[in-house]
Amino acid sequence: MKSLHDWIPKAIKQEQDDRSKSCENNKESIETLDRTTTTIKRKLKDLENTNSKRIRGISADIEEEIRRHRTPPPLRDGVGRGLDGTIPPPPPPPPPPPPETSITLGQQAAPVPLVKKEPRNLPHPPKFDGKSSKLEEFVQKVDNIFEQMPLSYSTTSEKILYISDLLTGQADVWYGANQHKRLPNEQTK
Repeated sequence: MKSLHDWIPKAIKQEQDDRSKSCENNKESIETLDRTTTTIKRKLKDLENTNSKRIRGISADIEEEIRRHRTPPPLRDGVGRGLDGTIPPPPPPPPPPPPETSITLGQQAAPVPLVKKEPRNLPHPPKFDGKSSKLEEFVQKVDNIFEQMPLSYSTTSEKILYISDLLTGQADVWYGANQHKRLPNEQTK
């Protein structure tokens, strides 16, 4: 029993020492944090001052530019001098005349590209049920739709979605089983 009595005070002393070290470590951490916080605050203040100076400089530049544009030009005395005695700079040259756009007889205007309109009421191909004997005809009719309506079916995804609406029977069952593969990640042509 004596060994337990000896061990308990040692254990308590060890715990107190550990807590004391922990407190010292925490104090050091807090001091480090305080120093870091002070440094950050000082740098932020410096940055604010720098930005304030920049903004004041930019504001002064803008005000000077506005003042310069609002100041009327000096009056002339009829001899080419301003009333203040200075010779003003010559006015800027006039802009060059626009190129002539009129068409004379015998000339043709440049062709204007026509925007091709897609037909609206094309008949849909008959639904495809998966029979190989009907595949060739189905593919030709779908290709014809895609050729006549390139704007409507410009991406692979749009083409796949259109074809999926035309499937029935075994073809529809196959498509449903493979639907997770049907749309590519990129909109490709």
